[in-house]
Amino acid sequence: MTVATTDPLLRVTDLRIRFGGIKALDGVSFDVGRGETVGVIGPNGSGKTTLFNCLSGIYSADEGGIVLDGAAIRGMPAHEIAARGISRTFQNLALFPTMTVLDNVKVGCHSHSSSSFVANALRFPSMLREEAEIRDRAWHWIERLGLEPVAHQLVTDLPMGTQKKTELARALAAEPRLLMLDEPAGGISHEEIDELEELIRRIGQEFGVTILLVEHHVALVMGVCARVVVLNFGQKIADDSPGRVQSDTAVIRAYLGTD
Repeated sequence: MTVATTDPLLRVTDLRIRFGGIKALDGVSFDVGRGETVGVIGPNGSGKTTLFNCLSGIYSADEGGIVLDGAAIRGMPAHEIAARGISRTFQNLALFPTMTVLDNVKVGCHSHSSSSFVANALRFPSMLREEAEIRDRAWHWIERLGLEPVAHQLVTDLPMGTQKKTELARALAAEPRLLMLDEPAGGISHEEIDELEELIRRIGQEFGVTILLVEHHVALVMGVCARVVVLNFGQKIADDSPGRVQSDTAVIRAYLGTD
């Protein structure tokens, strides 16, 4: 279980966003420390994915602050936020199905690419060097996640668990300071969930990546997270250690409708 060691890497303050008359997020605030693994849970419709979409620039929040490593990022386009060090996976896979595992992972490296369109079109030496570096970095993460046997296969031909791992490798290839995992356990088997739990621990402990995890599989969250934030109807109702969150009456009421 990874715990923060210094000042927060991410600070979310009084975040609000409405869709028509619905308050999808209503004053949500929390921090994520450097090196920390934080879970976000809550019933369906509680605002978890909306929160992720605001943090990654897919949505622009109406009010509030999002600060990454001291810099305000609320309202920035998604590609700028990615370049500043936030990478994510998606609840519904966002892979390129007609591309190989290797080529999908290489896509993650391009957030740090510096070659111009002209350099790419004319195959300048600088572009060729960068292309080799991208391949090396992609292969590094393929090896770390054990994807070598399927690296040259089309992702559409692979089982869901392997596709999820490919998307995770692509996110890591972007060298994120903050890795956001959106429902990584969705659609995979119990055996694959055990493997995923160990993999998330490794990412935090061995690779030193700060992680924000949204997940319906509560046991997974409790097993890998140092802290858990609980949302309900767009509001934060708890922010504490896994043990305390599990016994929090407001959390029990949100999930079960009773104490």
